[in-house]
Amino acid sequence: MHCNLLEFYFALFVFPLLHLSSVSAQTLSAMDTTIQLNATQIRTNYSKQLNIHTFTNSVSAVYNFNRFTVNAGNTFNSTFIDAVSKNIRDDNTFFIDSRYAIFDQFKLGGLFRSRIVTDNRRIGLSDVSENSFELIAEYAPIYNISVRPVLGYKLDKQLEQNDKGFIYGLNSIFDNVNLSNYLFNSNVKYLNEEIGRRNNITLNSSLSVNKHFTSDVFNSFNFEFNKITRDFYLKLDSAKADFFGSDLNIETRDDDVLMLSENLKYNNIFNFMDFEFIGGLYFRNVERNTLYKLTSPPSKNVFDTRIDEFRLNLGTRFKLRLGDFNSNFKANYTERDEKHIVKNISEIPENFYLDRVEDELKKNNSSVRFQLGSESAYNLVNHDTLYLNLFLSKLVYNTPSISNFTNKSNIFRDDRDELLYIARLTYKKFFSKFFSASIFVEAYMNHLVYIYAERSSNNNWNRVIRLASNSNYTDKVLTSSNSFEVLANYTIYDFEDILNTVRSFSFRQFSFTDTTQINLSKVFFTTVSGNIKLSEQGSLNWRSFSTKPARYIEEYSGELKLGYRLNHLSFFNLGIRTFRYIESRFEKGEKVENSRIESIGPVFDISVRFREDLYLIGTSWIEYISQSSKSTRRIVNFNLRILLTI
Repeated sequence: MHCNLLEFYFALFVFPLLHLSSVSAQTLSAMDTTIQLNATQIRTNYSKQLNIHTFTNSVSAVYNFNRFTVNAGNTFNSTFIDAVSKNIRDDNTFFIDSRYAIFDQFKLGGLFRSRIVTDNRRIGLSDVSENSFELIAEYAPIYNISVRPVLGYKLDKQLEQNDKGFIYGLNSIFDNVNLSNYLFNSNVKYLNEEIGRRNNITLNSSLSVNKHFTSDVFNSFNFEFNKITRDFYLKLDSAKADFFGSDLNIETRDDDVLMLSENLKYNNIFNFMDFEFIGGLYFRNVERNTLYKLTSPPSKNVFDTRIDEFRLNLGTRFKLRLGDFNSNFKANYTERDEKHIVKNISEIPENFYLDRVEDELKKNNSSVRFQLGSESAYNLVNHDTLYLNLFLSKLVYNTPSISNFTNKSNIFRDDRDELLYIARLTYKKFFSKFFSASIFVEAYMNHLVYIYAERSSNNNWNRVIRLASNSNYTDKVLTSSNSFEVLANYTIYDFEDILNTVRSFSFRQFSFTDTTQINLSKVFFTTVSGNIKLSEQGSLNWRSFSTKPARYIEEYSGELKLGYRLNHLSFFNLGIRTFRYIESRFEKGEKVENSRIESIGPVFDISVRFREDLYLIGTSWIEYISQSSKSTRRIVNFNLRILLTI
């Protein structure tokens, strides 16, 4: 099945597009037609990582035949997992869209779309196909206003059920319509698919109104409403299938979203400050309804549900320019509320309904978040720059009151407050046009506080301190980049003195990375890269600031490669790659090795630009892995990317 689909894919989609793109100019002239090839692009990716093979190919082409335009494309994705239970999943999407300009304001055309999904696991929607053809008329009375009615037919397969039916819709576009110096942009797209027992509706609508009051004052208002309704088949067990006379149920999912936003910009206030205000409202309603509901025996799982979500966002930003000093300040306030609602069924006893209401009530939540932040830069002498970043965030998360529940013993409230501080200081220095370096220190502190006793044992402070530096050197012979970092991460529980179930812990890490390339001649070069990472985990006593290490991890990796340049954009190199991982535990203060993984093997890289329009990039490496008390394994890894633009 997998090979047949691959052969079908190349025969039907790739080769015809390649053939059309290779038609000579003389042949086109003989056809007595002027054909302009705008673009044909082919992308191919293949990757093998461990036992997972991934193949992706996409082909797209646009052609203009005088008043006739064709736009076609195909994307094929295939994943093969070579395990005890082998899995193959293929997903192919194809479209061809054509338009003929009967006259400048009116076009008539057709759109064919196809999608085929196969998966040998047979889980969920593992065998799906969609094929549709649409007739499209496009009328544009003026250049920035157009109306496009659509009428078509669709064949759809889901859970081995074949459906067919008509589809119809309308698309209207207003593009930069100027009314009294207000710019209006609008796009409304409606599509209805009546296919068999299912009905799919898509409505996307947007409106934006923009106004430049002066060269420094700008306002934008945006409105967006989207409605998506989808019907899905669900398998029924034999008892329900006999009762309803159908082995398939239908689940309808409605998703309605309304968004309103306002953006006001005021630049060059007093010639050194910019101001921006952002506000937005977001409403979302998600409903899930099933067609067949078995009311006997009664169950709380048979009820349909609805989710109502609301968000409010208010934000402001200031930008200051004071000579060598520049700074951005921002503040943001966000509210969010989510409610889960159960739809009652009169035929089911009320106690089942109330049980389901309580289950959904546990999911209700609301939150308020306030954020402050600043990014500042000060240019020192000799192009040196000092950066300071500050960030503060406060989150208040609430759940329903316990008084709303009948069975209060099973309620674990998640109400909490979170306070986050981040500060980073960076110094960057340019020693010359060849060499630059930077150093930064960062402090991160987060306090998590659960309000109620049932979760308060998890209250903690998380403190992280990072010290890092990096440098870059580049000239005609040598290119080198390295980074160094020390990290300390401490998690301290608020009540560990009175609770034996929680213990504070620490995580410390040192890492160093270096990549250096040396040009040995005009065509030969060598690349050396290495990475060292040492980590320690253990328990922590914050008051005495002492730790008891429990786990120690060492990671070492490196590559040495010799390369050859075909030209300034193409090269290949060959080398060796090594990796070592050692995990140890501590016994009586001494390290005892738990496990060790080592690998070594060849690596090959290639990057070739054959012509202006053809690229090939590939990487392959083989790992011979030895592991504690296990035999040596060989793993081949491979990545290949090809891009062809005609």
